[in-house]
Amino acid sequence: MKISKTLVAAAMAGLMSMVPAVYAQSDARGGDRVTNDSDLAREHDGLRLRCGSTGMQQISLYSQYARYRNRGILFRATFEAESDNVFQSGDILDVWLAGIPVGTMTLAQLDTGEVAGRIVLRYQPDADPQLNDVDLHRILVRQGSSVVVGPLGCALQS
Repeated sequence: MKISKTLVAAAMAGLMSMVPAVYAQSDARGGDRVTNDSDLAREHDGLRLRCGSTGMQQISLYSQYARYRNRGILFRATFEAESDNVFQSGDILDVWLAGIPVGTMTLAQLDTGEVAGRIVLRYQPDADPQLNDVDLHRILVRQGSSVVVGPLGCALQS
């Protein structure tokens, strides 16, 4: 059983290449209520998963999911593409987490000529329900859960 899981993980790694997060020009990618990544660095406090992939049309996706024991859930995804006939500024892409639609992102033009979009969602158990973006606590997310933004997807891993 352990060998088959290793083979599946190796196959997934071969199909989906990891890409680094690029947060330059965050204003073009949308506002982020999270001031830094310190919450994501607290591995001892909960579950932290990431994934990324690249596509044939010069597109990339990077995603992070973090669930903390007492402080809630954070999900973010960034999509980047060459500005060509396929993706343009103003395009709206659907965002899915573990097979459930959680929102959309709008692509904006960067100074580099690329288009990019970003979504940041939070769920905090003690906050006013209107301040929570989505019922993230009702979505079952674990290692291997999918993130899909427009035409590109990846599987969350630790």
